[in-house]
Amino acid sequence: MIFEWLRRVWLWLRENVVFFLPRLISSKHDHDSDCSSSDEDKRTRRLAPVPGTEIFDEIDNDGTTSAPRRPRAHLAVADGVQYPPKLNPRDRGEIFCLKNPYCVVIVNIFFENKVGPRNGAQADRENIERLLTRTAGFNSVHVYCDQRRNDTLEIMEKISNSPEMANHDGLVVFISSHGKARGFQTVDKKIVEVEELTSRVNGKQCKALRGKPKLFFISACRGTKSDAGVQPSIIDSDANGDEKLVPKLPTEADFLVCYSTTKYHISYRRFTLGVQNSPEMGTWLISSLTQVFEERMKDEDVMQMLTRVNASVANMASRDDHVNGMKQMPVQMHMLRHRVFFGK
Repeated sequence: MIFEWLRRVWLWLRENVVFFLPRLISSKHDHDSDCSSSDEDKRTRRLAPVPGTEIFDEIDNDGTTSAPRRPRAHLAVADGVQYPPKLNPRDRGEIFCLKNPYCVVIVNIFFENKVGPRNGAQADRENIERLLTRTAGFNSVHVYCDQRRNDTLEIMEKISNSPEMANHDGLVVFISSHGKARGFQTVDKKIVEVEELTSRVNGKQCKALRGKPKLFFISACRGTKSDAGVQPSIIDSDANGDEKLVPKLPTEADFLVCYSTTKYHISYRRFTLGVQNSPEMGTWLISSLTQVFEERMKDEDVMQMLTRVNASVANMASRDDHVNGMKQMPVQMHMLRHRVFFGK
């Protein structure tokens, strides 16, 4: 009887003391880190609000808007996320620096048979152009607005067949539009699947881009499901292994496709009434991505920055209501063979 009681006490101590002691130490460390954070770190956690305006969230499909709108004051960006210390990028293994990629930006604003523009899309265009031209210093940036399906596919066909691609060290494509589960919408209400774009510039179809990074960033709905979010568990869990997508064929190597949301889920836009060109607004993905890339591209590779973007978007909520608001989670399909750095 006594032996059985002692055994139970030992099991309880082993399970609970081992669990709570690291959490107490971690909690104290997090508290000390927050208290000692610099003013610059605090400033980079939020995008500046636009004074004197009311900001709204809208679902990025072809007509459905979110639940009752409420004004909000700011874009939350990755509050409370801890990251490892900075290291010299040149000391961290084999890398690929994009210095002169061919850049394509497709932003669909006005759709056929639909009244009014896609609010916030113009801000996406300005944010992307600023990132690519001013911050990254890329010289070959081609912007297209309000493209039909045939126009979109023709753009990729020209890239695939152009000898000019031999002069570029990669391809960067940004798309901001409405979307469905199968792909994003063009202004003629037709669907373009992302595979229809990537297949035209893979290692088989475009030899000039073979072995070079090809990055696609798609900000659009991928369905009609909304994500109400989940309450974090009291017990933290750690994953011991990372899943890596391995290309099935060599022709599929060196691709990165970043979606604004998981499949079958909606994607949100944020816009300001009366301020069409506000650089702080736009889709959740593009707003967060441009801010993170502009701040971190000199020190971190693309996948590191996209992890920060994931945290930033995950920290947002529709109507700025973190209790009842809807959530969104970007996702990346990663087939890069090297660590890619953005900009010169």
